[in-house]
Amino acid sequence: MAVRTFWGAALAGLALVATPAAARKIVVGQPAPDFRLRLPGGQRVSLADLRGQVVILNLWATWCGPCKREMPELDRIQANGAQYGLRVFGVLAMDPTPLSALRPLTKVLHYPLVDHIGSDYVAVGNAIPTNYIIDRAGIVRYAQANALTARDYAEIIAPLLTEKAPVTTLAVPAATH
Repeated sequence: MAVRTFWGAALAGLALVATPAAARKIVVGQPAPDFRLRLPGGQRVSLADLRGQVVILNLWATWCGPCKREMPELDRIQANGAQYGLRVFGVLAMDPTPLSALRPLTKVLHYPLVDHIGSDYVAVGNAIPTNYIIDRAGIVRYAQANALTARDYAEIIAPLLTEKAPVTTLAVPAATH
């Protein structure tokens, strides 16, 4: 019995170590955690850089059948929504494949593939594809392990694209006399 208790405690400790300490739960309706992406051309993009746009973060893997089937739909979603301020990013998750091996794919997609997003954006329920949709104000509007479809575009994404971008105002110092 003592051996079982020891191994149970050891495994529980490993689970705590394996979970990123900085990760926080992403909640629909709450501000999205910041992220930094390095795009294939080397430029870096953060959530702050994308403010005023609707963002889809698609966590996928090369070995994932539903992810492969979702890709053409995401490509259409990006192609149709780009002129309205939509940005889709395919984040390679739970996959050891280097992005350099995916160059032919990156040349035909309308959205970039990246290989790292940070510890907050994890596969919901450890399942992929996982999609996060962030509105123009930086609020998470969707976070699910599910492939996006044309229906999702019509019901979730298109309405977000019709929303006005948030107005940012500069603080003007009060006049002193």
